[in-house]
Amino acid sequence: MASVASFSGLASGIQWQDMIDQIMQLEQARRLDPLTDRITEQQRRAQAWTAYQGVVTKLGDAAKALRDGSAFGTFKVTAGTGTDGRALLTASASADAAPGSYRVRVLDLARAEKLSGSVVESTSTPLGLSGEFALNGRNVTITASDTLASLRDKINAANSGANPSRVSASILSTGTGAHRLVLTSDVAGATGIDLADGATHVLGALGLVSDTYAANRTVSGGTATRHLSSMTTAIAAALGVTMPMPSTIRVGDQQITVDLTVDSLAAIAAKIEAAGVPARTVEETVDGRTTYRLEVEATVGTVAGEEVEGQRTLEVLGFSQPTRDAVQQVLTDESAWTASGGAAADGTSALVGLDTPGLETALAAGDTITIAGTDGAGASVLQTFTVGSTSTVDDLLAAIEGAFGGRGVTASVSGGTLSVTDSVGGASKLALSLQVSRAGGDLGNLGRLSTSTTGRLREVVAGSDAVLEVDGVRVTRGGNTIDDVIAGVTLDLQAADAGSEIDVTVARDDGATVAAIEKFADAYNGVASFVKQQTAPGAALAANGTLRSTMAQLTNVLLTGVTGLPAGAAYSRGALVGVALTKTGTLEVDTDALKAALQTNLADVKALFGTNGTTSDAALEYVVGGSATQPGTYDVAITAAATRPALTGSGFGGSYTATGAGDELQVTDGISGKTVTLGLTTGMTSTDIVAALNTQFAADGLRLSAAVAANGTDLEITGTDYGTAATVTVAYAPAVAGTPDPFGLAGTASGTDVAGTIGGRPATGVGQLLTADAGTAADPNPAEGLAVRYLGTAPTGATAPTIAFARGVGGLMAQVTDLLTRSGDGTIASQNASIDSSIASLERRSDDVAARLERRRESLVQQFTAMEAALSRIQAQGNWLTQQLAAMPDWSSDE
Repeated sequence: MASVASFSGLASGIQWQDMIDQIMQLEQARRLDPLTDRITEQQRRAQAWTAYQGVVTKLGDAAKALRDGSAFGTFKVTAGTGTDGRALLTASASADAAPGSYRVRVLDLARAEKLSGSVVESTSTPLGLSGEFALNGRNVTITASDTLASLRDKINAANSGANPSRVSASILSTGTGAHRLVLTSDVAGATGIDLADGATHVLGALGLVSDTYAANRTVSGGTATRHLSSMTTAIAAALGVTMPMPSTIRVGDQQITVDLTVDSLAAIAAKIEAAGVPARTVEETVDGRTTYRLEVEATVGTVAGEEVEGQRTLEVLGFSQPTRDAVQQVLTDESAWTASGGAAADGTSALVGLDTPGLETALAAGDTITIAGTDGAGASVLQTFTVGSTSTVDDLLAAIEGAFGGRGVTASVSGGTLSVTDSVGGASKLALSLQVSRAGGDLGNLGRLSTSTTGRLREVVAGSDAVLEVDGVRVTRGGNTIDDVIAGVTLDLQAADAGSEIDVTVARDDGATVAAIEKFADAYNGVASFVKQQTAPGAALAANGTLRSTMAQLTNVLLTGVTGLPAGAAYSRGALVGVALTKTGTLEVDTDALKAALQTNLADVKALFGTNGTTSDAALEYVVGGSATQPGTYDVAITAAATRPALTGSGFGGSYTATGAGDELQVTDGISGKTVTLGLTTGMTSTDIVAALNTQFAADGLRLSAAVAANGTDLEITGTDYGTAATVTVAYAPAVAGTPDPFGLAGTASGTDVAGTIGGRPATGVGQLLTADAGTAADPNPAEGLAVRYLGTAPTGATAPTIAFARGVGGLMAQVTDLLTRSGDGTIASQNASIDSSIASLERRSDDVAARLERRRESLVQQFTAMEAALSRIQAQGNWLTQQLAAMPDWSSDE
């Protein structure tokens, strides 16, 4: 139960709780509120600096587009339309383009190949096939329990991951009991879908390929392998197929033995060349995927006694490929014809006496046979044949074939069964009936023909390359996006029209450049407007000298002439090209003056705004200027040119003699860290070894090249890169240990780095790159960070070339904005850090004051509570005394 003293004024009659509240309010207003106000003000300043960071960053981004030159490398491309108004192509240009006009004719578009399999009654019934096949180098295994649906899923699973097959599978259902597997290439081009069948010929059983084979011919009449993803991986492993034992194949008039479980494309190329047959490897990149194939200038085939194994090897290599011919529709009689005498009819059998279940009695002279139906295209066929006394089955077959005229058929009889085959493969409406009219008026038929083989296209869409003419030169490419015909221009083909020749014009987009400079001006004006607002009376940064100083730095860039420009540069200030500050402090762009300068002197306008270096010697290239690099002209004295690593052999006679099976030459590239191993066989010449090495270098990404030395026999291996980091190491590994190196090539060689000075000050060389070193606080290096590339092969001598480094308007502005906005030590970051520190200090003081005020309140409450308690006791004592006095006898009444 609360005591009396805890109730304000109960004893004293004074509302001291209200008095305490008023006292504390006065104390808070005097001691705490000023701190809170200061925190709020600091927070306003922090928000203002953060907003300033945003507008300055926007200015920096606009400045960098001018500094880097991207604003000046904009081109626009216009393309005409076909004679019927269709857009045949669209085009775009990069900074590498050049103005020009081209006449273009789109002759054909690239198409993606699509293959269709045989008709299957159910998608969920096991196909009963076992084996393997490869699609574009990805292996697919099929088991007897696989259905059409599960096979589709397996094929699509192979089209995933880091190395997808780029072949998609689907099922086309055209009716009840009519389902087909359809394969579609994800990539357009004549290369199409590369199919590698397994030993059980699963692809043939699925109806995707035929039972016939054709040589994979090159344009020059040679023979080529399929495309493979690697030059050095064993063929069987690369394709994921099982191979028989090693086999011998014929290349030209030479025989070579190959083992596809071991031999790579590079190894087979070396064997063919060693046999004296010209061969070359071809690298092709489509949609970022690089493949390799081998081409030989000869026919390729099997040898006697190894036809089966040899044909399998040729199939897997792709020298021989199953065709994808269309399937022709076939009609077959349901019943057999019987010649007189009871034997099965053939072509020589007489029609008189020919019997079939559709006739009550055998054919007789004078009977007529009506040949009726439709050809493959659906056109009606109707013709009458009269049976003569000497007519044979062959005569009837000839009449059937003649009745179909233009889109003909082939008619034959085998074992008494009539078959009629459409002459054209693919979907067919072929139908035929043979109605017999007797001389006496009776009717009959020679059988009931029904479809035994459904006509269809295996290759529903043939993969084809895009074909176009550019200024009369025919160009073929594997896709419809072509970026390597007109420099810096990408053509996206939309439609083909051989009869239309359209103009494609590439021109500089001065409008885009003007827009970029206007964007720069708008961004600067945005900063100026922000500073004006924030320095106005009452604004968050009204009295901030740092903000005014940063604005002065930005303005100074526009007022100061650009130094370090090449001699004879036409412009050193923005005002000279129409980009100038007005009296009100805004940056305005005179578009007419700017466009005129761009059209007459683009290079100098670009130099005015960009950061660049101009050298006096073609062997010296400007690379980059550092943030500390000062504009100016610097001498570049080269005391030693960079070199590449090179090893040159000695003592090789020009033809290798093996020490045993397994001789190898191992070459390691220090830049890529990769090693190639070349198998050596007897008879390999210097040329053979060099060709094989270069093939493997290219396939595996080694930055090396091999060559035959000037003496015509020794070998040379040279690195592509310069500098001490570039090394080449060669090791000879014979099968017989201890055999001396016949090439005199084993060892390691390193390149050397360029050495020299820039502006007479020390510089560091890495490869061909020479970069000016940093100075000290007491002795700064004005060229610090300036990097050049020296392409020469000898020191520069007494007269050093020079480089003029200029930091244009865009470069200077980007430099200043970076100093203002960079994290950590940037001006804005420093201001915000100072404000954050101040806020933290104020908040600590505020918390301390608040705590003291709370303790003051508690003290006052305790004092007033004590007062109430004392008064309450006094009042209680007074009441007791009063009661006591009231209880005393009234002595006055006794008198």
